[in-house]
Amino acid sequence: MNNKIHYKELVSFSQQLLKIAGLDKYSLDAVTKGLCETSLRGVDSQMICAKKRMKDGIPLDDSTLDALVEMSKKNNVILKLI
Repeated sequence: MNNKIHYKELVSFSQQLLKIAGLDKYSLDAVTKGLCETSLRGVDSQMICAKKRMKDGIPLDDSTLDALVEMSKKNNVILKLI
């Protein structure tokens, strides 16, 4: 598992896909924040882990990476990995 994505890129990618899905501004912001904050924290809710992931990138397992790449291609949204 060597693939990572920066938090800001994950937010941008998620927002673009959710816009395509038709979410309104309020829902888009709420869902994006929930998804990205969860990814940032992983299974460890301590801020030390979150700060490290914010700086170094969020690790992506193979199945998550495959799903993001598929969504990227299907919806013509650029996915920027580290």
